[in-house]
Amino acid sequence: MQSLGLSLAQGKAILTRLQTEIMEQQITRLSNRQRLCPHCGQARKLKDVHQIHYCSLFGEIAMRMPRWRACACRTECAITNDGKRRRWISAELVFVQSQLAAAIPYAKSAELLNMLLPATVSVFLLKIRRLWAG
Repeated sequence: MQSLGLSLAQGKAILTRLQTEIMEQQITRLSNRQRLCPHCGQARKLKDVHQIHYCSLFGEIAMRMPRWRACACRTECAITNDGKRRRWISAELVFVQSQLAAAIPYAKSAELLNMLLPATVSVFLLKIRRLWAG
């Protein structure tokens, strides 16, 4: 017998595809909810579409996210994040990165994450470095 079960590379590829499918469905549901005006319930018109990069323990996924115009019923119904920019990174990834960065040098933690998770060393090196920079 050559080997039983999945190889690490096969497991990473499956997780990446699964994460992409799940994210597409979640982004669609989120977008559909945001499209409706919270005051009058009317569907808002498309303003533009921008690309987001969501990072999780299962890799980085690039997705297209629509933005909606303000409804005519009120000027303040435009979607806002209270002036905060949304971070598209999972809490689990932040936790694992910070725990590893606190225990071992970031280059080693990035190497370990790259070996185990479906992401590249450079992506994790930059993200860990940004976490430490504050």
